[in-house]
Order: sequence, then structure tokens, then C-alpha cells
Amino acid sequence: MLQIKIYTKEGCIYCEKLKEILYHVGAEFVEEHTLGLDFQPEWFTESFGTDATFPQVLCRENDSDEYTHVGGVKQTIDYMECHGRLTPSED
Repeated sequence: MLQIKIYTKEGCIYCEKLKEILYHVGAEFVEEHTLGLDFQPEWFTESFGTDATFPQVLCRENDSDEYTHVGGVKQTIDYMECHGRLTPSED
């Protein structure tokens, strides 16, 4: 199963929409981190770069020990599509 860490901020429509898509395809959220609660803007910029937007996603396959930084919404959807993960779950 694909495991996901997602970095969000309150009121971000892109964050909410991506979480809906990921839930719909059965991705497992290992951690969700929210700006101001779990991390500060400075950490976000240092970790993802000055041009990074919300949300930012890291993914890990079950057979891996490390997370891969995927990027924002478009990059995450591209990643999911490339890895055959955009099929709705059967829950």
C-alpha cells in the first residue's frame, strides 16, 4: 500500500481536494501536518523550497524505508497516475 505524508494549511482548497482524491483511491495517510500546528513557515520553505505551494506530499511504498518527495497537487496526481494508483478503492 502507498503511504503518504501530506503538509497542509488551514483553508487550502487544494489541500482538501487532494486529500479527497487520495482517500477515494485508497491511499493511506500516515501523517498529516498542518502549518502553525505541526510546523512553521520557515521549516516549510527550508524543506521544500521558496517556490513550494500547499499541499506538499511525500510517498512511500511498503517495500521502501524512505519517503520520496513528490511535490504539489499536479506532481502528486502525475505520480499516482504513473504508478497505477488512480483507480478508486473498492471500500
